[in-house]
Order: sequence, then structure tokens, then C-alpha cells
Amino acid sequence: MKNKSITFFYLTHKFYNKYKNCKEILYKPKRPYAVHLIEYNNLIFAIPIRSNITHEFSYKTIKEKNKSKGLDFTKTVIINDLKYLSKQPARINQEEYLKLDKNRHFIEKKMLSYLKIYKKALQKPNTNKNQKKYIAVFS
Repeated sequence: MKNKSITFFYLTHKFYNKYKNCKEILYKPKRPYAVHLIEYNNLIFAIPIRSNITHEFSYKTIKEKNKSKGLDFTKTVIINDLKYLSKQPARINQEEYLKLDKNRHFIEKKMLSYLKIYKKALQKPNTNKNQKKYIAVFS
């Protein structure tokens, strides 16, 4: 995915139906979340764009009042089959797209850094500070 422009997709209804019991997956039927894909260790991570991010485990693009828009690493899901992605790319706000595209390599590094933090947090999941460091992982 390096050297290409950043691309966004939607997760399909098949994906949401298969994982409907997972409460951590973001789902809005009338306004789906666009996701950015990062490949790492033969896994595909789908990171959603959100408009109400208030924590540090993200890449923020646009600030409005007390909240920010951007990619939310804590709501990342692992996609094990490309059939769960929309056939056509998702369209997002142009200002946000330009910032994300310009910084796509930094975003990838930040996501990989978050994965390291997440793996470390898994070792002590009941520790209070680790309770918000999650990724919805599916196989």
C-alpha cells in the first residue's frame, strides 16, 4: 500500500451480520463508517474514520470544539476476507482526505505503535489503564 494515494472503504452488511454480537464494532446502517486499510504481518486492519474522538489512540484531522475527527485506532477491526469490503471506495471530506493522504506513512507508523501498546495491554487486561486499549479482532 506504500506510494499509493490513501483509499477508504465501507464494511459490508455481511461483515456486520457475521459479527453482530460484538459490541465494540461501530455500526450505523444509515451512515456507515469509512475505513482505512493497513496491512501488517499478513493481516488487514480496517481503521474507521470517526467524528467524535476524545482520546489519544487516534490520528486526528479536524478539530471542532472539544472533539476531533480522524482515524480511531481503538475501533480497528481485522478483516480476514476482502469480501467484507465495499466494491467501490468510500468518499470522505476533501479536507480530511488531503490531510490523511499527506500523512499516510506517519499514520501507519502510529497504528503500528498502537499495536505494540495494545499487545502489551493484553498481558494485563484488568489493569485500569489498559481497559480502553482494545481492537476488535476477528478470524
